[in-house]
Amino acid sequence: MCEYGTDTQNIERKIKSMAKPFPKKFFYEEQSYHGSHYLIEWVDGNRLNIQDTSPCIPFLLEPPSFTTPTEKQWRKFEEKLQLIELETLHDEQICDGTWIYIWITFKKRVKLSIQLGEYEKLKALHLALNPLTKCREYPRGLFFQRLSTQ
Repeated sequence: MCEYGTDTQNIERKIKSMAKPFPKKFFYEEQSYHGSHYLIEWVDGNRLNIQDTSPCIPFLLEPPSFTTPTEKQWRKFEEKLQLIELETLHDEQICDGTWIYIWITFKKRVKLSIQLGEYEKLKALHLALNPLTKCREYPRGLFFQRLSTQ
């Protein structure tokens, strides 16, 4: 037996250190004064509940839409998320009525709540999120319609 344990113990340590690409926490909420409200929330292991509603209708306790992203999709999203300069979203003095709350934890935690002055700044975030949200109700993703009109 070596100083660090048996070969089996070393292999087990390596396996544990190779974290699955799934987030520990994933919560995205976006509200717009004159537009849609979006909620994407991680539940039950590898399931994202997805909701799209309007300012007058609250989110449902049991959302009708959900998706189960693959490990590859999670890895790509995490890479894209790290490239997005989220801190630049908050440099505006004007609020157009759009508010987002994000709490996503992979290896690092991303947590912010901001009012936006320019909706166009969310495009990169929507492009990163959209592949995770493809499901029966949103076959092209939750943000496809909005992305195609920008």
